[in-house]
This record gives sequence, structure tokens and C-alpha cells, in this order.
Amino acid sequence: EQWEVKEVVNGTTLKASRGNETRQLQLCGIEIVSGEEQQAIAYLRQLIKNSNNQVAVLTVKQNSDGWLSEVFVRLGEDSEELASGLLIIKGLAVISPQVHECFYREGLEMAEEMTTQE
Repeated sequence: EQWEVKEVVNGTTLKASRGNETRQLQLCGIEIVSGEEQQAIAYLRQLIKNSNNQVAVLTVKQNSDGWLSEVFVRLGEDSEELASGLLIIKGLAVISPQVHECFYREGLEMAEEMTTQE
């Protein structure tokens, strides 16, 4: 589903709309590294801007904070990447205990392995 991002709430939360529906989208499976919140927000804003504020969203489930989601940003003409994976690769996020709920758990785990090997 294509959603338009209205706001980057924090390093793991986006406010997005589609038609007349607005949702709080939480990036599945990550938490921001302590002290990196501002950098994570700036990086996420840049990723969203590069995607013309349009993101592809796979909803995992609804929870008390909104919608746990896999959010994909466009990196180029034909390239979409998982925003949470990019935050991990950039060193701004780590896998959270809830990662087992995510569809792309293995991709997030591989991203974290890549950062620990560098």
C-alpha cells in the first residue's frame, strides 16, 4: 500500500495518510541507539524526502501506539529498501525484542550483522 508521510514523529514513528485515513506507523523491529535520536530523525526525514514523501507500507498489526509496519523508501528509480534496515546499517538503530513479529526479520538481522562486522 502506498502512503504519504506527513511527519517524522521520532526515529521509529511516522505519521502517514492514504485517502482520508491517517495512521501512526511504527517501524517494525528496531529501536534507536541511545543518543542517536536526532540523527535518526534527520536520516529518516532524508529517506522520506528522497521518496517524495511516498512510502510502501506492509502492515504487521495494530498495537497501542499505532500500526506496526514495514516501511519501504525509494532509493532510486527501481530500488526500494526497508527504512528500518537502513537505520540499522547507518548505526542509528538496533534490533528490538519485537523483531520476531516482523515479516523481514532476517533482513534486519543481516543488516545488524553487517554493522557489527565493520
